[in-house]
Amino acid sequence: MNTTHKTLKLPILLVRIGLCLALSNAAAYERVEVRDNQLFLDGKAQPQLFGAELQYFRLRGGLGPNVPAEKVYKGWSDALDNMRKAGMNTLGFYIPWDFHEYAPGHFDFTGEADEDGDGNKDYPSRNVIKFFEMAISKGFTKLFVRPGPYINAEWGFLGFGAIPLWFHNTYPNSHMRTPQGLRTKLYNYHDADLLRHTKLWFTALHEQVLSKYIGKKDSPIAFLQIDNETNYMWQSIYNHDYGPQALSRYRSFLMDRYSSLQQLNAAHGRSWQNLESVEPPTRFGQNIKEDQDWYRFQDESIHSYLQKIRGMWEDLKVREPQVLFTLAESYNATETGLLPNFRQRNHAGKTGMMTMNLYPKTWGDRGSSLHNNPFKADHDVKSMTAATEAYFGSPQEWLLGPEIQGGWWLGISVTEESRRQTYLSTLGHGLKALFIYYFSEGYNWQADWAPNQIRPIFNRLLAEQRLENTFMTSLPQSFWDELQRRVDREIVVGFPTKKLMIEPW
Repeated sequence: MNTTHKTLKLPILLVRIGLCLALSNAAAYERVEVRDNQLFLDGKAQPQLFGAELQYFRLRGGLGPNVPAEKVYKGWSDALDNMRKAGMNTLGFYIPWDFHEYAPGHFDFTGEADEDGDGNKDYPSRNVIKFFEMAISKGFTKLFVRPGPYINAEWGFLGFGAIPLWFHNTYPNSHMRTPQGLRTKLYNYHDADLLRHTKLWFTALHEQVLSKYIGKKDSPIAFLQIDNETNYMWQSIYNHDYGPQALSRYRSFLMDRYSSLQQLNAAHGRSWQNLESVEPPTRFGQNIKEDQDWYRFQDESIHSYLQKIRGMWEDLKVREPQVLFTLAESYNATETGLLPNFRQRNHAGKTGMMTMNLYPKTWGDRGSSLHNNPFKADHDVKSMTAATEAYFGSPQEWLLGPEIQGGWWLGISVTEESRRQTYLSTLGHGLKALFIYYFSEGYNWQADWAPNQIRPIFNRLLAEQRLENTFMTSLPQSFWDELQRRVDREIVVGFPTKKLMIEPW
C-alpha cells in the first residue's frame, strides 16, 4: 500500500515541479526591457528605432464627413509606404478620445458610425483597427501608442485635446479655474467626472482594439504613453488651478508637509486662523516660501494624476514589462511655469519613464537656417538620459524621443542642415528611439468651434458700441480688450480672440 501510494504521488510531484519551472520562466520573461544601454523586445536587441508620428485621424481625405473609405485608406497606405521608403521601422500615433467617442458611451473604432443618419459612414478614418492591420502588414511591428486622455497635438475644439466636446458641455465645472474663478482651457486633472469617463474610454479602447495587439509575445505595441505633456500647457502656475477642489488639495498638502497650522504659519510668516482660511499665492514674488510650496504642490498634483492614469491601465491588466509606460515632457517652460520633476515623473512602478520632445526651433523668420537654440539638442538629451537612470535604477544610455521636430510648422523654416544637426546631436548622445513629428499633414478637428462661439458675443458688442459698419481691421483696441474679457468670462480663458476673429477675414 505504501509503495503504491508513493508511486501515485510521483507524477503529481513532477507536474508540480514542471508548473513551478514554467511559472518561474514566465516571471523571468521580459517583453520590453532596457538593459546594457539597449532596448530588448522579446529578448531581441533593438539597436535603433527610427520612425515617425503618423496621425491617421488627420489623414481623413477631407475636412468634412462622408469621405469614401477607399480614399482614406489610400492616404494611409501611401503615407506608410513613404515611411518605409525612408527606412523607418517604428510607428507612433495618438488615439484621440474625442474622435472615437462621438457621443457619451458611443464608440466608433471601425468607421461604421452614421450619426447623422444619411446612410453614409461619417468618418471611415475612425477605423483604427484597419490602420493597425495595415501598418503591421507593411512591416511596422514596433508601435508606440498614445491614447491620452490629453493628446495636445493642436487638435480639438479647444485647440488641444482630445477631451470630447460633449464632455465639456455636460460637465462645465470640470475645468481648472483662474484666481478670479474663470474657467481655463485645461481640465482639472483630479475631476471625478473626467477620471470616470477616462476610465470608460480606456476600457472601450482596450476591449475593442488594443487587447489584440498588446501584452503577448511578438505583440506590436511596445510603448504606451501615459497622458501627454501633463504640465499645465507650459503656462504660469499662477493662472490655474484655483478651483475649490484644488484649494482643498493644496491645504491638505500643506498639512501633510507641516503637520499643524502653527508650523505652517511659522514657515510662511503668516497668521492664518484656521485651515479653511489658507490661500495660495496668485502671483510670483510676494512670499517666496508660499511660492515654493505652491510649486511643489503642482508637481505633486501631476504626480498623483499620472499614477491614477497608469492605475487605470493596470486595472485592465496592461502592465510592465508587457509594455514600457512613458511620459512626454518638454523643457520650454515659460516664466513661473513648471519644469519636469525628474524624481516624481520617473517614479518606477507608479508613473512612467520620461521621454524627450525636442523642438530646437519654434519661432523665427523663414530665412534663418540655424536653430534659435543651437545647443538645445545636446542639453536636452544629456538631461533626459538622466531620466532613464532614475526610472531603471541604473545608468542607461537609452532615450526615446516621441517628437523630434520635422519642420511642419507654417512660417518656421527648418533647413535640411538644421535637421541634420539635431538628429546627429541627439543620436550621438543616446537617442536610440527617434520619432519625427509628424510625418504627414492633415485636417484638424472642430477647429471652427471657437470662432462660432465667439461670433455672437462679437456681434452683440459691435451693436452696443455702434461699430457695425466698421471694418474688422479698423476696430479700436478698446473693443478687442472688452471682447477678450467677455470671451474669457462666458466661454473659457485662453482663446486669442482678436486673432480668431480677424484671420477668417
